[in-house]
Amino acid sequence: MKARSVRITEGPQRGLFVVHVPLSRFGKDEAVLELSAYNELVALKLYPNWSILGGGVYARGPNGLRLLVARVLTDAKAGEVVEYRDGNPLNLCLENLAVRDGFSTKHDRALLIEARDRLEAENAESIKAGSYHPRFRKPLIFRPDSVVKSRRRGRVVYSQPQGAVPR
Repeated sequence: MKARSVRITEGPQRGLFVVHVPLSRFGKDEAVLELSAYNELVALKLYPNWSILGGGVYARGPNGLRLLVARVLTDAKAGEVVEYRDGNPLNLCLENLAVRDGFSTKHDRALLIEARDRLEAENAESIKAGSYHPRFRKPLIFRPDSVVKSRRRGRVVYSQPQGAVPR
């Protein structure tokens, strides 16, 4: 079944864009984070299907690696814990996240980077051998150039100008 799509809205400050990532396929909850942070996660090959589990937002990385998104964003090391300043684990904006000493045993960002590098090496080997078949559609890194108001209330659509080449 296809995952729900990600929404982008303009934040409280002019020029700041906020991404709303749906949690699970059928739920109504959404995680909220800045566009630049979302693009960074996509570049690290974090899959767009996110879920909430145990009071935190989790996502899958390459090879089935399950990671806490807030730990990846803050680069929390082993022995550090991420806390949410407003108490809402769905608010993943960087101003809402703080790192303090705690009980964690893994460094999620380092694990994700290692898994991404391993996946890219495997893909390069299979391309060289002539047996590469992409498993997933490549996720888009959003770069909104213009704002188009939608007829639906509260929805804003971002598009590139006519004839523009995606970067």
